[in-house]
Amino acid sequence: MKSIKITVIGAGQIGTAVGSLFAKNQVRFWDKNPLKMKKQLSLESLIPDSDLIFLCLPSWAIREVLEKIKPLLNKKAFVVSLAKGLEGKHGKNMDVLLAEYLPRNRFGLLCGPMIAEEIMKKFPTIGVMATRNRQCFQLVSHALAANFFHLYYTSDVRGAANAGTLKNIYAISLGMADCLELGHNVKGWMITQIINEMTLITKTLGGKVETVLGLCGLGDLIATGFSTDSLHFQVGHDLIKFGKCSLESEGLIAIGSFWQKIKPRYFNLPILKTLYQIIKQKSDPKITFLKLIENISGK
Repeated sequence: MKSIKITVIGAGQIGTAVGSLFAKNQVRFWDKNPLKMKKQLSLESLIPDSDLIFLCLPSWAIREVLEKIKPLLNKKAFVVSLAKGLEGKHGKNMDVLLAEYLPRNRFGLLCGPMIAEEIMKKFPTIGVMATRNRQCFQLVSHALAANFFHLYYTSDVRGAANAGTLKNIYAISLGMADCLELGHNVKGWMITQIINEMTLITKTLGGKVETVLGLCGLGDLIATGFSTDSLHFQVGHDLIKFGKCSLESEGLIAIGSFWQKIKPRYFNLPILKTLYQIIKQKSDPKITFLKLIENISGK
């Protein structure tokens, strides 16, 4: 089979890491900031002959890029997003947003525990390709050059999208617990409670429970919520340490939309409610989080 032409949009840490997984093929990069590369070609020259296009961007930047590349795409190209969040303006899941621009199901979501720093160090990594078009999974699998990276398949695109966004939200709480030095016993309770909450939300908004319990949900939550390399872990630390956070993260942006979608249906979501109070209602992070822990026993 001929070499697969791959374009990675977003030349940050995760974009660089993803590009390294497909080194035996022709991998080209494009970034909004051309200073990240020695030489940058235009999207007009890159997209038309691309077989695979990876969107290694935060969720709030995906629509702008899709509008640029849609008229340039060839009919056989697949677009794969690594974003794990909601579109800021309309609160749309990534699968919904991609379907809006790519109606022929020529897209997928690359999910699971994929910390960029570990990929660059060639640590063993297992990802999940969520797509309703199995050809997309097969093409990505065939293009892989890294023998330390393994890929699973799921057709539950909605579940993968919800799980990826939710784990970013909840990973913030694990970073907060770590900064407060609450110990592994509390974190053990939190993981159990978080999975219960993610399951309730997924049942309501769409997706399979097994997706939440698999790599897209639980697996990614553990990696993101316990790694010091994780942005969302750092967001939680900063909220406790400084009382506020200047970092941009998909979890911070998505919390408001998810809470509004779920609040009328479920009320037994103590961790999500606590995060909403801290992030959106600006309650004191330390006092509010410790109150959550004090109420575990229902006192």
